[in-house]
Amino acid sequence: QINVLTSQVVVACGLGAGTVSEIALALKAQRPVVLLAADDLTIRFCQQLTDDGLAVAPSVAVACRQVQSYLASMESSD
Repeated sequence: QINVLTSQVVVACGLGAGTVSEIALALKAQRPVVLLAADDLTIRFCQQLTDDGLAVAPSVAVACRQVQSYLASMESSD
């Protein structure tokens, strides 16, 4: 929980019980979540948890760009 609540953006890989819990906590705390290399089932499940704040990245490079984009938008809104 500490990792999620102290993060500005959360990158999730896999769909174990702990990961699902952290994704849900991040979304509840209004932290953006990037799903890295997620399968269709994982994407659909996570989309049911939120209307906003969820991105899907097929690779680490794309995930890094998504994180940078989220951080830039946060800085510009301050």
